[in-house]
Amino acid sequence: MRIGVFGGSFDPVHNDHYEICKKFKEKLNLDKVIVVPTHLSPFKSEFLSLPRMRKEMVEIAFKNLDFVTVSDYEISSTRPSYTYKTLEWIKEQNPNAELFLLIGADSLVNFLKWKNVEYILNNATLTVMGRKGYDLKAEVEKFKETTNKPIFFFEFDGKISSTFVRELLKLGVMPREYLNNKVIDYIKRNNLYSGDKYYEFVSKQLKESRLIHTAGVIVLAQKYAKKLGENVEKAKLSALLHDVAKYEKREDYIDVDIPKNAPESIVHQYIGAHIAKNTLNIEDENVINAIAYHSTGRPNMSTLEKIIFLADLLEDGRTYDEVDELRLAVDNDFEKGFCLCIERLIKHVQKSGDNLFELTALANEYYNKR
Repeated sequence: MRIGVFGGSFDPVHNDHYEICKKFKEKLNLDKVIVVPTHLSPFKSEFLSLPRMRKEMVEIAFKNLDFVTVSDYEISSTRPSYTYKTLEWIKEQNPNAELFLLIGADSLVNFLKWKNVEYILNNATLTVMGRKGYDLKAEVEKFKETTNKPIFFFEFDGKISSTFVRELLKLGVMPREYLNNKVIDYIKRNNLYSGDKYYEFVSKQLKESRLIHTAGVIVLAQKYAKKLGENVEKAKLSALLHDVAKYEKREDYIDVDIPKNAPESIVHQYIGAHIAKNTLNIEDENVINAIAYHSTGRPNMSTLEKIIFLADLLEDGRTYDEVDELRLAVDNDFEKGFCLCIERLIKHVQKSGDNLFELTALANEYYNKR
């Protein structure tokens, strides 16, 4: 018997998880897939819903796939979930089975640092699910050279993440296109993924399309903050509030110091910083500045300011020409990618015939001269 093992937090389980599971079975001709919700990952400090609830949502989502078994092995434990222990347990239950372990492309980077990785590789064949545009060649070659073990790879063209879905839910947007209808009913019934007072405030200020953009900015800002060792909570708060004043009018805020020559398209950054400071009582100046300059940039920006500037420009919902090239540039080298984004922003403004705001020109001169 060929058994696939598909683990994850599933917080919440979404439609891409369902499609990935089907593709996993198809690509490797599996007889069975064991889906294993994690209780407590060594790489995550907490989840937003109880382990029992995540398992119940997974059971609902995979109910009509007869080759899937949902295991409570990890969620019934109070210890962090280590993959080798799960494989040990599955092997005990299925001593003659050939096991295949599915991981995401981002997990391959640190896979060789996993606890008891030797046991994993001796008892299961690693299968990596990549996403479109994510180049895994170097990591796959490194894995083969280091381990001398087989590795399977398949590409999945999906962009849903549980993090994005959670942010939508916290902003009051019901992501029906991403979730099973019965999972949605379960979330509503149990009042899962509610946002705090800042989410509630933003949800009342913005239209749904802008809330979806905001969720994308939050996800990307968190990713950059983690990668750069910045404060993730500050990045999340700055991203959440960056467009809070998107529909406010300049004339209603005569006490806010807005440059007279500021185009209407950037006025919201100044009013947003004012609202964050004076209405929401945010005292952190770095957060205030990240909101105040997210559209224009400025010379000598903090790392947090750059993170919000780039997350706003490059979140997954953006589809303009060159966006994929810019995302890759930032992923490869954050600072060089940032400079390139400032440069391309200026070219875009000039091409559109709009007046270039002086702060953006100064930022370009400051960074690209350096």
